Amino acid sequence: MKQKIASSVLALLLTVLIFTGCSQNENSHDGNQMPPGDTAGSSEDNANGTQNSNDKAVQLIYYTIGTPPADLGIINEELSRMTLEKVNAAVNLIFVDWGDYETKITAIINSGTNYDIAFMSDYLGNAKRGAYEPLDDLLQKYGQGILKAINPLFWEGVRVDGKIYGIPTNKEIATPQWWMYPKELVEKYNIDIRNIKTIEDLEPWFEKLKVLEPEWQLMDLDQDSYFYWGYEYLLIDVPAVINLSDPDLAVRNLYEEERIVEVLHTLRRYFKAGYINQDAAIKPPSGLVRGEKVFWKQAQGGPYADVIWTKDKGFPVVAVQAEEAIVTTESTRGAIVTVSSKSRNKVKAVQFLNLVNTDPDVRNTLGYGIEGLHYEVVKGKVDKVKFLEASSRYVVPNYSLGNRFIMYPTVDDPDDLWEKYKAFNDAAVKSPILGFVPDIEPIKNEIAAVADVHREFRPALMTGSVEVEENLNKLKIRLKEAGLDVIIETLQAQIDEWKSQQQQ
Repeated sequence: MKQKIASSVLALLLTVLIFTGCSQNENSHDGNQMPPGDTAGSSEDNANGTQNSNDKAVQLIYYTIGTPPADLGIINEELSRMTLEKVNAAVNLIFVDWGDYETKITAIINSGTNYDIAFMSDYLGNAKRGAYEPLDDLLQKYGQGILKAINPLFWEGVRVDGKIYGIPTNKEIATPQWWMYPKELVEKYNIDIRNIKTIEDLEPWFEKLKVLEPEWQLMDLDQDSYFYWGYEYLLIDVPAVINLSDPDLAVRNLYEEERIVEVLHTLRRYFKAGYINQDAAIKPPSGLVRGEKVFWKQAQGGPYADVIWTKDKGFPVVAVQAEEAIVTTESTRGAIVTVSSKSRNKVKAVQFLNLVNTDPDVRNTLGYGIEGLHYEVVKGKVDKVKFLEASSRYVVPNYSLGNRFIMYPTVDDPDDLWEKYKAFNDAAVKSPILGFVPDIEPIKNEIAAVADVHREFRPALMTGSVEVEENLNKLKIRLKEAGLDVIIETLQAQIDEWKSQQQQ
């Protein structure tokens, strides 16, 4: 009965909204009607999609990534009921499947199709092309809650040419590599996993377990596996890196670093010994496979990652953080929500996103569904979510939808889940080039050529699947021919200039 009443009220509100929207579009170029006697200043606000005292209800079109859930329709109704009441805006949340999102949102942006909010796509490129609205002023006026809720280092990383073009999800601020092991074997053989700090430290255990536990795959690698901890990539798929411990921020060729070459030889030895899965170089990246018997596997994660991985694997695993938690520009841009520069409802969009990042009722509905239908709240020291049978009809990727820290933990989560995350973020170390954004325009041809070469060679080398010296020499020659030296020289000049500006 409660749901029927809510739906009836919503239907009435949306009917009013439709007629209001038609009135606005007929009478105002930007969809916000200016009240009589407005000043020149208010006219400027209106022209930029901001609201005035004649506040009209609007419907926000919001594209995000993920498989469209079956119950999305009633979630949109419930969210709209809440947000109409709070900020006079309904929402039409549209999920686009994982493999299609990039293509579809790019087409929407390029065609000028109307929308208000979207999960990022090519954040840097679209920000520079003017597809995203700069949000600094709007956040100061209408998003103070967002600014207070989100770790300040996120804002450093998402700036482009000094401006904020998107709102990052408040989650783990760094994504270090963790090494996971089956608890069964760790306890059976009393393995001190905290003293396994390099992949060379694994060798004695690999030798032993290959004989004693032949049904276990010792290392599971795939095309995206990498072993270059302590370095930060400056461009995707281009092996131009900086050593994070280098105060000079010298740009280097990853494959000329002594430690990297050592690791490649170790991986080759492991592959020949049968420790690494033989299909590693051609195995597509994938999540954890339930029940799969793997002794060592690496994955990115944050606090209590082993709890999540235990659920994914179907048996207990333990994990150790294998590298320092470094806050990089890339890690701060892992999940960003943007506002279209062509939106007629920019203020409403920011007001709505302010709710998503500060209002637990709105955020839990967005992330879990409708209380009493998709989940129930189990009261205790910490209130937690218990999923109900209908929860399978609303499953969404919460990392992409806004502030995680105001959501209920689930009944499987520890009581101090979010406290641990906050402590983890506070302890993370800031990259020496956090906020540096390379200008790729002068080297875009070289970047494309080098990336092609790197993608050709990296999977085989980083999985030990081929002889090192022969293939490493070929790779270096091909990278040079493709223009890696030009890229490194250009990036070095840009970093030096950026450093001098930071010191002013």
